[in-house]
Amino acid sequence: MKSRRGKILSRTIALGAPLVVVAALVNPLQASAASTDVVINELMYNPATGNDGDEFLELYNQGSAPVDLSGWSFSGITLTFAAGTTIAGNGYVVVSKDAARYQVTYGGTPNAVYTGSLSNGGEAITLKDATAAVIDTVTYSDRAPWPGTPDGQGDSLELVDPTADNTDYLDWAGSTAALGYTPRAQNSVRRSGGVGPRITAVSASPTAPAPNQAVTVTATVTGQTSAPVVRYRIDFNAEQTIAMTNAGGDTYTANVPGAAAGHLIRYRVAATNSASTSLVPRTDDTTVYQGVVVPSGISSPIRMLEWFISDADYNTITASPTADIIRKAAIAYNGTVIDNVSVNIRGANSQSSPKPNWKFELPHNYSIDFGLVEPVDEFAMQGDWSDKSHGRPMLAWDAYKRAGVISSTAEQLFPMRTQRNAQFQGFYTYLDLFDGTWRDREGYSGTTQFFKSETGAFDPNRPIAVRFEKKNPEDTDFSPLQSFLSGIALTGNAQRDYLLGNLDIPQVINMLAVTAIVDHEDFSSKNFYFALRPETGRWSMIPWDLDHTWGNGCCGVNSTYVTPAETGDRTNDLARAVLAVPQWREMYFRRLRTLVNDILAPARMEALYDAYMGPAQPVTVQDYAAWPYTGSPTYASMRTQLFNALQARRNVFANDSRVPSSQPASPNIVINEIQHSPTGGTGAEFLELSNPNSTAIDISGWTISDGISLTVQPGTVIPANGTMTFVSNDLTFKSTYGSTVFVGGRFTGDLAASETLTLLRADGSTADAVTYGGAGWPVPTAGQSLELTNPAADNNDP
Repeated sequence: MKSRRGKILSRTIALGAPLVVVAALVNPLQASAASTDVVINELMYNPATGNDGDEFLELYNQGSAPVDLSGWSFSGITLTFAAGTTIAGNGYVVVSKDAARYQVTYGGTPNAVYTGSLSNGGEAITLKDATAAVIDTVTYSDRAPWPGTPDGQGDSLELVDPTADNTDYLDWAGSTAALGYTPRAQNSVRRSGGVGPRITAVSASPTAPAPNQAVTVTATVTGQTSAPVVRYRIDFNAEQTIAMTNAGGDTYTANVPGAAAGHLIRYRVAATNSASTSLVPRTDDTTVYQGVVVPSGISSPIRMLEWFISDADYNTITASPTADIIRKAAIAYNGTVIDNVSVNIRGANSQSSPKPNWKFELPHNYSIDFGLVEPVDEFAMQGDWSDKSHGRPMLAWDAYKRAGVISSTAEQLFPMRTQRNAQFQGFYTYLDLFDGTWRDREGYSGTTQFFKSETGAFDPNRPIAVRFEKKNPEDTDFSPLQSFLSGIALTGNAQRDYLLGNLDIPQVINMLAVTAIVDHEDFSSKNFYFALRPETGRWSMIPWDLDHTWGNGCCGVNSTYVTPAETGDRTNDLARAVLAVPQWREMYFRRLRTLVNDILAPARMEALYDAYMGPAQPVTVQDYAAWPYTGSPTYASMRTQLFNALQARRNVFANDSRVPSSQPASPNIVINEIQHSPTGGTGAEFLELSNPNSTAIDISGWTISDGISLTVQPGTVIPANGTMTFVSNDLTFKSTYGSTVFVGGRFTGDLAASETLTLLRADGSTADAVTYGGAGWPVPTAGQSLELTNPAADNNDP
């Protein structure tokens, strides 16, 4: 999800001077108030920066006398207050995870530092006195009915009434302070008188009303002093209020007027007492209304998304498409309505097209289920303006998935009909964005550095924050990427050696080979991501924005694009650096042949397109009529054009002498060196494979079983008469043996002093097996490895 990093930055600047400390350390011999006067008062449990160092927890003493906190402790986080620690009467004590970060972000110094972290998803935090008696506890959550804005949106979680029950979610609210938090100051939401009314079980019936049929909103309400009400809107008309009537017990209902087919009804329930007014959804939720859509009656052969936005907001966005204007909308799919969705035009080239691409970002902690691997919280609707066949991106993504460049489990995109405000908007391609849910699923969250390239990615004259957008972690630290780009900019052996130590070369070779196959010409200076894995210290590369593929040329490419670094083309700096090394270039062409045989197998892509787009044909007819396309496109003519482009790619690779013939069906690869007892410990273990053949061999998908577990990653090719090293721990290996060894991948498990290793080809046949150790075998000492003396001999012979 997009962070509110800009908001946090402005807060930090405003707090440049230290805060005035309201709490004070006082003489512990002074009179102490009752220990129950101390409450957990404020939690910054998920800072918008994504940095746990910006967490804090605040205690408040609602009594007038100081309280001795010596020996008091927490569960949930780890902290025991030092002897002599006190909290002043009507004062505050703030504890944080990182004192230095606290000083920078909030000003001042925390009273103590804890270890561990406040859970972003919610947990129980308990304060205990020196005898381990519970003083206060709160089990907070990041999900409704708890407030939503404290969960990574910039606000802290503040206690409303310290005299009320702070185990009750109604006694907590998202901060309304201008900065979003109030350490060592009165909470912005502070009031007396207890909690507001309790509203639960809000629902609407029917969920799919007939045109103009009233919708009954039902809720369970307690603690109110007057009848609860429903506040509702039909589409984007002004909010209306209607009183609810008692239907027995604590159940209340109200009938909301109906709407025409395809239109939107949104509602929320409010109730008031002397303390406050409660709302569902809450005012500190990230959504505003619940809703239903009156079924349109449209029978669509493909998935259909309905979205709703005021005409004024839509016109504002489309009138200034390059201004990146964001407005709020609602979306509906398969009976689910999500309100308060952020909508904007996305993509630099798309902004100038008559039918732009749209980005939809759901409110935090809300997602929608399109029947994919899991629900999503952010997605794009691609207008495919440059690809009137609507199939090029789909076929290109399939190629990258099939080759193993990206996960094969995710449905990256699919055709979709969209309706805006009950009217046909067009045929669009749903695209899964590499944000939020996707990063978590694919392993690019946590401490993985993840950057999206923009135009001019390798231009050193442009600021790096303009050339790239940092996606993870959501901070402003571009230094890892800057170091990587500086390494790419080296020349000769220095460049090669830098890439050996810092690049996942097989992964990038795999990426480059698919890029050439699909003719992804819009790749030279944008439309890719860089990722740095902390566990390996190596960078990898994944593709993006695949409309300029399969003959839809652009971007200074005039060659047949057999490599993405052909002489005379405008090329990607990393691609050029990798393919400049002769051995790596040999590996590239071997992998290219493997993938051409598979991805471009006769009729495979054509059949995939027909299965994908065939059902969508009626919607494309409407789309061609709705938008000002040139050339009077038809489904049949665009299909023929695309199929001709696919065949043209097959012809290019068939006629280029650099592309080798297919490798032998059962190539011979030998287990050549075993390091099972390194001086650097088990992390420095490695295994070497040797290729005795006169041609490079693609070993993608090969496995080693028994003592260790290794599945060779896609793109791994051993050069002719060359070797490839596989390691236990990449970082330890580099520190032990240096960073200029070509590492093909990583295995799990430990190499024993005596065991059997079996190397299986991708088809399951045995390429080699070695049983080493025991009688007659050399016994390595002082970190020696076992080395094969003759690859042509029996490597089971000690």
